[in-house]
Amino acid sequence: MRNTPINMAESIFELFTDPKLSGLAKWRIDPGKEHGLKVHQRWALAQVEWTVKPKQGPAVRMTRDFQVDCADYDHLMISLVAPEGALLRMKADTDKGMLTYESEPFGMLKRECYVPLEGASLVRSITLELWPQREGQGVGWFNWIGLQHSGLVERYDRQWKRFDDQWEDYLQPESFEPAF
Repeated sequence: MRNTPINMAESIFELFTDPKLSGLAKWRIDPGKEHGLKVHQRWALAQVEWTVKPKQGPAVRMTRDFQVDCADYDHLMISLVAPEGALLRMKADTDKGMLTYESEPFGMLKRECYVPLEGASLVRSITLELWPQREGQGVGWFNWIGLQHSGLVERYDRQWKRFDDQWEDYLQPESFEPAF
């Protein structure tokens, strides 16, 4: 699977934000009828919802096989929104073994989560789980999954820090006369 670069340091390989490019149909989603689980593609996201907290286990567990070249990157990243208090657990099967990640509780805000790739050069599969911590219904969504080279992100960010609050070379006094 090819990555789509979004800047010099990051790329995306699962784009839930575009119904025509989303791979949601390729994910294996564990049954969740007993807690009212629904997972569906929306206009700009893959939405997950449930009507009650499951008696045990995650509210949603979904897995997809990939063959993603990640040799030029050092982090797997995902953008999502999860219900208040919910946890994201992500597992990535790589050529270097299984990588696992557990988020801090979500606050119903969009967040990016980062998983160190620990030298892996191939992502074989990803499993995403949302674990509600509160009773009742929940709704969240996945935006995209991608890769990041953290050293290049720092370089990329520095290019925008060349401006300061003085604007010495950009604003000239009104009495400025051009030299031509």
